[in-house]
Amino acid sequence: MARRGRPAKAGKRYASGDLRPAVDRGTDEHREQRKRLVGDADDKRASYPLGVLYARRLILSGDHYAGRRYAALFARAVRPVTVPSILANLVAGGGLVMAHLLVDEMVDNGAQDRADYLSAREALDRRGTLVAQAVDDVVIYEHAPRSDRRLELIRDGLDALKHHFDQVDERSRAAQA
Repeated sequence: MARRGRPAKAGKRYASGDLRPAVDRGTDEHREQRKRLVGDADDKRASYPLGVLYARRLILSGDHYAGRRYAALFARAVRPVTVPSILANLVAGGGLVMAHLLVDEMVDNGAQDRADYLSAREALDRRGTLVAQAVDDVVIYEHAPRSDRRLELIRDGLDALKHHFDQVDERSRAAQA
């Protein structure tokens, strides 16, 4: 008797019978480009300029971490406050008070994120406008440095961020003790 329905897709499967997701490693051209950038076609650090600098050992581990942390702060601080559909469902279902509490919590976290970002930005600005612009270019806007002078500015700024975040973490640990 003939099987009904669509034929099963080919590929490896889990024990439950679900199809395992296929891993897309990119085109041959993309793999060659990543290999030229960081030496390994499967290295995830080839996907962003700060990672390329770290993989090439042009910046230190702590500077790489500080850059990633600064980028995360930037993303959280400037994101628009949106009301997810779950809040709309709460309001529609009569949970107006609960929705207000959730919105208040989102806004409070946003204020703290902005304060943290502005504090880190101030640490960068103390090193100078050129340093702050160089760090923003590579960390936030993902533009690779084009000269050794620009790389020096980036190193200086990332070092300032690392020291800033070390002080923030130290104050946080002291407050918790």
